[in-house]
Amino acid sequence: MSDNAVERYDPTQALKPVTLTASALSYLQQKIAKRGKGIGLQLGTKKSGCSGYRYVVDYVDEVDAELEQFATEDPDLTVFVSKKDWPLVSGTVIDLEEQGVNRVYVYRNPQEDSSCGCGESFSVTLPSASAK
Repeated sequence: MSDNAVERYDPTQALKPVTLTASALSYLQQKIAKRGKGIGLQLGTKKSGCSGYRYVVDYVDEVDAELEQFATEDPDLTVFVSKKDWPLVSGTVIDLEEQGVNRVYVYRNPQEDSSCGCGESFSVTLPSASAK
């Protein structure tokens, strides 16, 4: 198993945190500074595309008790995930990739079964809680 590999979600085990690479954290710090406010990033999903889900990212300006919180190496920035999205993104590593003149977040999600050809959506099949 490589250093970046993470195990798939198992409903009998605790869900794993969502983390940022150093480059993704640096990019988030720049974006928050440019906005002039913010305490972190929320990773979510939305039913969409030909594969089933797409990632949705938004800035968070204040703590919401309904969201799971994951510390980053920057004590002033946090990653947030809703309880409904957490099984879909458990263990995801958010990285940053340069694509031409653009920088975009890239998601290394161990829950992904497949993604569509254009890369806009992904599918997840979670084991049922009764599966052993």
